[in-house]
Amino acid sequence: MMTPAFTLTLMLFGWFLVALALLWGMMRIARRHPRSRVLHRDHPSTKIFSLPLPFRKIF
Repeated sequence: MMTPAFTLTLMLFGWFLVALALLWGMMRIARRHPRSRVLHRDHPSTKIFSLPLPFRKIF
């Protein structure tokens, strides 16, 4: 028969393995994800409130 301490140890070890597997998966995806090395400046940045007051749309 399993003691409560052994059961708790198995549960904690299981959660640790699940967390480790999730971390490994995220790191694997992050390594394979292509990174863009050049900052794209195709579109000029526009300010939200750059228009004069009468031309702004208030939602």
